[in-house]
Amino acid sequence: MIFYDTFLVHSTTPSGYVLIIQDGAIKSWNRVKREHKIKEGKPIGELLLGDDISLRDYVLLGGGVWNEIVVNSKEKGYICMDTDIEYTPGARFYFNIQKLTQDGLLINDGVHYKVKDELPLSYSLFCATLDNVSINGKVTPQSFADAADEVFNKFINDNT
Repeated sequence: MIFYDTFLVHSTTPSGYVLIIQDGAIKSWNRVKREHKIKEGKPIGELLLGDDISLRDYVLLGGGVWNEIVVNSKEKGYICMDTDIEYTPGARFYFNIQKLTQDGLLINDGVHYKVKDELPLSYSLFCATLDNVSINGKVTPQSFADAADEVFNKFINDNT
């Protein structure tokens, strides 16, 4: 089982994954918007989840299935809390809390774990996609989160 007091996750859509790989970093919504790489008027968190406008300047990190719920909601265009509905994941990036903190990147405002402006991929320990995660049955937010966490745990155990 992944320890979300040690590792945090950032999940993205398939199109977001392509941009992240091209840029070599996960960028805040405002940063991506300034670079004219998205056309949406507001981020999904603000539109559907009621996030404060100030979060646009940060890369948000979390754990569990919640990251996939956000990706699924963005895909569907409405808040979708059903963790067993089919969806198309992009990627799930894993980060070490201690390393982000030591390097002065991680901010915990009491509600969110976040990184200002951009998070270089050099900090990512592992990236889970449908290419390296095996799922028996339909792909859902829950099945992808569980399978990705399982592969990440094996990766960490094999490399420590």
